[in-house]
Amino acid sequence: SGEETIPATYDQLLAFEAKAVEMNFPVVAFAARAAWDLLQRPTEVRERFAWSHYRPPDHPNSIFVGFTKNNNPIWKPLSDEYGPFYPELEALLAIVPRRATLVCAHEVIRGNQKPTGIFKPYEGRLFSERVRKIADAAGLPKHVTLAAFRHGGLTELGDAGLPDTMAQALSRHRQRSTLDRYIHRTDFQLRTASRIRLAHRRENHA
Repeated sequence: SGEETIPATYDQLLAFEAKAVEMNFPVVAFAARAAWDLLQRPTEVRERFAWSHYRPPDHPNSIFVGFTKNNNPIWKPLSDEYGPFYPELEALLAIVPRRATLVCAHEVIRGNQKPTGIFKPYEGRLFSERVRKIADAAGLPKHVTLAAFRHGGLTELGDAGLPDTMAQALSRHRQRSTLDRYIHRTDFQLRTASRIRLAHRRENHA
């Protein structure tokens, strides 16, 4: 649709995550946090985010973030000498059961509501239904969706005062394409941008 997405707030993200975990949907809480922290499109998180994208042996301090819409993927660093960049994201991953190749998987339930022990990737409609169910249970407005969490994360980059080049390094948008060729490989910029962003968040949500 052509409607503008209203960014969710960080407090709404926290409320959504807490309710999702309480309702035993930690994977949906993870998807919301990934949309905010990693700035990854929700469909990408649901359809493509694999366990092998998180701290694999050849990238033990990284998380792979695919941006297939503009073919601009990246390994994002998870920490520097001062500590982790995404502690909440990693805490949620720690409570999501590893039952399939993809992180966003659910158990198949038969008509009699008995668990089957069979797990398969989420399709969009079921995932959206669970997102809405959680948001409603948390008393959140109708505009609060996974897309709204991603927009909230993007807004946070601006609120943190990141220069365009640093924001772009994290968001992977291809605007200013000439400059992008130089910045998307800069680990220093990613670490610095992540540190500034985290400091801004802690200052405003203490």
